[in-house]
Amino acid sequence: MRLSFFITLFSFIFTLSAYAQIPRKAEKKFEEATELLKTWRKGEALKVLDEAIEIHPEYHDAWFMKGDILYDQRKTQEAIRAYKNALNPSANYYKSLLYKLGRAEYGIGLYQDAKNHMQAFLDHPDGMSEKAIENANSVLASCDFALEKIANPVPFDPKNLGPNINTQSFEYLPALTADGQDLIFTRRTLKNGIEQEDFYLSKRASDTSWTQAIPLPGKINTPGNEGAQCITAAGNAIFFTGCNRQDGKGSCDIYVSIYRDLEWSDPINLGAPINTNRWESQPSISADGLSIYFASDREGGYGGKDIWESHYLGGGRWTEPKNLGETINTSGNEMSPFMHWDDQTLYFASDGWPNLGGLDLFISRKSESGTWSTPENLGYPINHYGDQSSMIVGSDGKLAVFTSDQLDGFGKTDLYSFQLPEAAHAEEIAYARGTIYDAKTKKTLGSKIEIVDLETGEVYRNIETPGDGSYFIVLPVNRNYGIAVESEGYLFHSQNFSLLDGMDSDRQYVQDIYLEPLEVDGIIRLKNVFFETNEYELLPSSFPELNKVVDLLKANPDLKILVAGHTDNRGSESLNKELSRNRAQSVRRYLIERGIDSSRIEFKGFGADQPIASNETPKGRAENRRTEIKILNINE
Repeated sequence: MRLSFFITLFSFIFTLSAYAQIPRKAEKKFEEATELLKTWRKGEALKVLDEAIEIHPEYHDAWFMKGDILYDQRKTQEAIRAYKNALNPSANYYKSLLYKLGRAEYGIGLYQDAKNHMQAFLDHPDGMSEKAIENANSVLASCDFALEKIANPVPFDPKNLGPNINTQSFEYLPALTADGQDLIFTRRTLKNGIEQEDFYLSKRASDTSWTQAIPLPGKINTPGNEGAQCITAAGNAIFFTGCNRQDGKGSCDIYVSIYRDLEWSDPINLGAPINTNRWESQPSISADGLSIYFASDREGGYGGKDIWESHYLGGGRWTEPKNLGETINTSGNEMSPFMHWDDQTLYFASDGWPNLGGLDLFISRKSESGTWSTPENLGYPINHYGDQSSMIVGSDGKLAVFTSDQLDGFGKTDLYSFQLPEAAHAEEIAYARGTIYDAKTKKTLGSKIEIVDLETGEVYRNIETPGDGSYFIVLPVNRNYGIAVESEGYLFHSQNFSLLDGMDSDRQYVQDIYLEPLEVDGIIRLKNVFFETNEYELLPSSFPELNKVVDLLKANPDLKILVAGHTDNRGSESLNKELSRNRAQSVRRYLIERGIDSSRIEFKGFGADQPIASNETPKGRAENRRTEIKILNINE
């Protein structure tokens, strides 16, 4: 509270006291307390007020002043008791007292009491400011909202993450990799008598346990404070908040640290336009690492703190951040964004949307057109009268991890997990990961990877791997995918995999890929070229794969190939030869139609003559039904 408010209020109260039947000794104590408050000596003022109340227990003005001081000190329950002792319907300040009492009761979840007192205040609004009336109506609406949520609770059964994560210190702000194997969080400890915030790492040991947390290796932890972090899906970069640093642009900035050579690099300030001379914090990075969401009080927002979005341009450059707009942001505070790996579900904290008090957790979903749905409160008891400031959600879209001071904790604040109610689920995601190698030297290769939805033929994702050849790609579940990998001087590799229900229960495709050098007699098995049974017309889902062959031929103008068709051994030999020949010819025709000279492409149907697997099993027969490209000549 501002000093001017205290002075104005207490001068008003003192005027009233002169007309009350108050012992002069008590009045002098009241006057002494008023003078102490002018120099912000609140503790001494409280002591003197208690002396006045001891002299005259029904000294309503003293109780009122005591309530204001206690509320200003965030001692809300004590303030409520003081305000109740100050209740005097004949006092000129009675309506103001009703307002303050209702506001305090709302702040600790006494919603029905708060509603009663705010309604009594609004029943006689004469002489009150428009702002006070507006605030009272807001509290009244929030009370109705909270009572409705309490009457209809959502399932909530938080589980402490255990002693390997939580200690007697503060643990908070968790971050998970998309595969759920690495948990990074902030721990606040005392070092040489000074509070220190550092990052700690724990790895999943089982479905219900974690390894002993250790300080994050490398140079990311400093003598300063690090916090409010997120980690990329692959776990190879951390974006976090650093405040009041020598290279800072404002009070708090967003930094990035890269994982290389088994440790984390020196942090790099993201710079403009992400960071300004204002407060930027609490980053969340998208699944592909190309979009960042963060909280800031920079100019151009709707209220205190808003959520903003920026996109990566390459070379360390980011687009000018864009405010997520009034569908998400309010005149209050919106903070702690977490964009789920599904790239459409946003969780965040807000005190501007209807809530149960303080910061509540909300969910909003992004449509295909890029618009956001109206945020929905996650409900009671996930949200309650206190602050719920942040939460993350795992790859299954159901398991949330958050910070709390639950009674069964190990220390100040601990990390907990719980199952979200169904209405708040994100979409489950899967992933593909592995490493690209040279098939002969076994050295890692930088490469280009294309992921295709085999049902639609749509290219879902294009990425370039770093020199270490590693790839990690987040994918929607319940689809069949094709993956094509290419690198200059090598034959491209193709594969397909299923993430349909019942096909891959752990929702992952883990595969190291070995590329063959581009040389005569090299063979590419086109695993994503498809035909209807006993037919030879290409299906549209084959086109992305065949376009890779077109690219290969155009990049190597002297290259000549043989398109080879193969079948399993079911059916007659003559029909199999004819079918495989027709299929090979269909592939050749497609390549010619895309601009490849016919003289460079031979074709042949081998039928069942060259099996690569047993024809005794469905899986083996499926492998034998294939189309291949054989390199005949590289240079004229």
